[in-house]
Amino acid sequence: MKNIFKDAHRHKLAERVQRLTPEAERRWGTMTAGQMICHIGDQIRVATGEIPSSSSSASGPYTWPGVKQLVIYVMPWPKGKIQTARSMLATKPDEFEADQEQFLQLMERFAEQGPEAMLTPHPLFGKLSTKDWGGLIARHIDYHLRQFGA
Repeated sequence: MKNIFKDAHRHKLAERVQRLTPEAERRWGTMTAGQMICHIGDQIRVATGEIPSSSSSASGPYTWPGVKQLVIYVMPWPKGKIQTARSMLATKPDEFEADQEQFLQLMERFAEQGPEAMLTPHPLFGKLSTKDWGGLIARHIDYHLRQFGA
């Protein structure tokens, strides 16, 4: 399973992020490449608690252990039909290359915390293990990079 805490997986994602340009056209959804870079960074900021989220109100089937595992690791994610938590849209794009570099640094800082990192609950899934946060973040970044053909 891909995980942001595994060097090989993280480095491949970083290479793909570096190939992304502000002119990249989306294949689905409404975000620009710049908005997407900020969005995937905001997910990490929510995980670490840097951006507060409504995670204390997470309830329902997505908080059930089996459902979490299916959604995070197995089920295909719909293209452009996922409602995004406001907390993961907090950062507005500025200068693309600067936002891109800031994301890459954020991803490395996050990974340096290692699998023992203390992370906040997810707005939809509630409490996640660090392994599950790492898997979800890696899959989320991959999803959005594929959205822009990277």
